[in-house]
Amino acid sequence: MKILMIEDDSTIAFAVKTYLNKHNIETIIYNNLSQTENINFNDFDLILLDANLPDGSGFNFLKWLREFSDLPVICLLYTSPSPRDRQKS
Repeated sequence: MKILMIEDDSTIAFAVKTYLNKHNIETIIYNNLSQTENINFNDFDLILLDANLPDGSGFNFLKWLREFSDLPVICLLYTSPSPRDRQKS
């Protein structure tokens, strides 16, 4: 299996890639959408897609991708706790 991960947070990308590699899953990391301009999406079995990237919305990318591909995509959504939430901990 070969996964394309589009994720700008290097800590998250490293952790996911390390985990997947332990399970013999090849993972290619791109840290922005512009890096995907000349790739062949048929080379991948799955995309892990950050919803908020520095050069665009992961959701807009997904709409564009759906115009020509039915490649499975898992969108990654997360947020940092607000200062108020951190005070409660």
